[in-house]
Amino acid sequence: KLMEQGDKKPTEQSLAENIETPKQKVVFVDDYLDNSELAWMEFKMDNPQLASRFEAEYIARAQNLADAVEKILKTSPDIIFMDNDLGAEFGNADGPEVARALREAGFAGSMVGNSSSGSKPFEKKGVAGMMNGFLPDKSKGIKEVLEKLLSEPRG
Repeated sequence: KLMEQGDKKPTEQSLAENIETPKQKVVFVDDYLDNSELAWMEFKMDNPQLASRFEAEYIARAQNLADAVEKILKTSPDIIFMDNDLGAEFGNADGPEVARALREAGFAGSMVGNSSSGSKPFEKKGVAGMMNGFLPDKSKGIKEVLEKLLSEPRG
């Protein structure tokens, strides 16, 4: 006898409640990760329920543009926070160049540019239209960006 008389059959709702929704992956691309890690920790402490729906990874260096794209895509990101000024740690590739190369490589997920100048560096390089938003300061705005991206239909 698999079920005792008092046992109930599992309902569709009870089965759905036991299935964990896969977490979305957030990847921070930044040559100076202290700011990104601190911003993510603050976000998690202030928004534990929302943060539980995401996992974060960090990429702080690459040999060149191709290496940066390969490293980022290997993480299978859903959302990328892309710093504008990546500098020597990325073989002198900058954020807008990496963003363009990711789109050309077929990345269809969300990308958010990080720059104290807002969207200007991305506009200057002609990639602002490839981005899903901009944050002048990572420590402010992560929550709003993630909530907005969660509310958009996924393709």
